[in-house]
Amino acid sequence: MIELKGLTKYYGETRGIEDVDLKVNKGEIFGFLGPNGAGKTTTIRLLLDLLRPTEGRAFINGYDCNRESNKVKEEVEYLPGNFTPYGFLTGKEYIEFMGEFYDRDKVQKGLEMSEFLELDITRKTSEYSTGMKQKLGIIQSLMADTPLNIMDEPTSGLDPMIQQKFYKLLREEKNSGDTVFLSSHILPEVERVCDRVGIIRDGFLVEVNSVENLKSKRFKIVEVTYESAPEDGFFDREGLEIIESEEAKIKLRISSNLDENLHHLTSSPLVDFDAYDPPLEEVFLSYYGDDN
Repeated sequence: MIELKGLTKYYGETRGIEDVDLKVNKGEIFGFLGPNGAGKTTTIRLLLDLLRPTEGRAFINGYDCNRESNKVKEEVEYLPGNFTPYGFLTGKEYIEFMGEFYDRDKVQKGLEMSEFLELDITRKTSEYSTGMKQKLGIIQSLMADTPLNIMDEPTSGLDPMIQQKFYKLLREEKNSGDTVFLSSHILPEVERVCDRVGIIRDGFLVEVNSVENLKSKRFKIVEVTYESAPEDGFFDREGLEIIESEEAKIKLRISSNLDENLHHLTSSPLVDFDAYDPPLEEVFLSYYGDDN
């Protein structure tokens, strides 16, 4: 559905993104992760032909995003990160207005989603809170049933209950065969709903992987409680790093030599032991540490 080939954008001497190669499959929810300023929004604007690349090309459903921009726009719905509706319209009027681009069936879908997301559509949107505006943006984005939905920080301003409802809507999109490209820095959100993740850092795409592989490939977290604190130097081994230590209770990261290190850690008398994949947040932060 999306293919980027050496996509590069410079703002004068400042790098937006550089040499990004990426493929997003049809029918998947793809999470695009990175902190503010990493290049997420630049990439999205290049896909939508709101910016022109310095080098490289981008394609959506086979159409060149720059040379066939009108075709591309027929394939995509977009929720920007700073969504602002027309303030003189009520929520219902806004949904109906957007329906003029599609058909009455889409308006009905929008009205049903407004009820599902608990949005008061009788009020003018100028009276909406940030969260209410975001609900309306989600409705606008999902009501069109386009093959691709691009969403930039979609849950900004939503309370946890509405976030759960939003995730349900995303799963319905996926089940219908549509593709979602989800830009976010909210790691639990990506971990919950995405099939694969791309991590962008300082304009460079540094990793593309499934959520499960991403969590498990880099390191394991081990929590060990000993009968008594091991002697000095016990943890000085390649691939072992102490995260927290409280007397005989130790939390460690194992990044290599898994079998050897597990045997070593259990060679001293234990009271308790636990090993698990790290949350996505810990994996993500490992790409931004000074050592990386």
